[in-house]
Amino acid sequence: MLGTILLTAVRRMKLMTHNMLTSKGMKNVKEGFPLKIQAEEMRNVDIDYDRDFITRMIPKLDWKALVFAAQCVGHKEDLPDTLPEGYENDNELLKRLHHVLLEVI
Repeated sequence: MLGTILLTAVRRMKLMTHNMLTSKGMKNVKEGFPLKIQAEEMRNVDIDYDRDFITRMIPKLDWKALVFAAQCVGHKEDLPDTLPEGYENDNELLKRLHHVLLEVI
């Protein structure tokens, strides 16, 4: 199926990495994003929280695709449907983003 990533084939992938991928280079694919995730196994790993890093990464993300990916791996409740204004001052949201982007593999 076009536009689907099987995480077992890739081994482990962070949602931040997934957010940067596209399948636009494939024949007959026009949009190529977001790629659907079919995870057979997920794990959580502990990574030190870096508020500045997360804050700098947010403008580079496709928010709608991130919410979709989070939903695919069972973490939809961690993210709002739209990125709120003033997110850089919302430490709880930044911590949830850190978890979804970097600790869920």
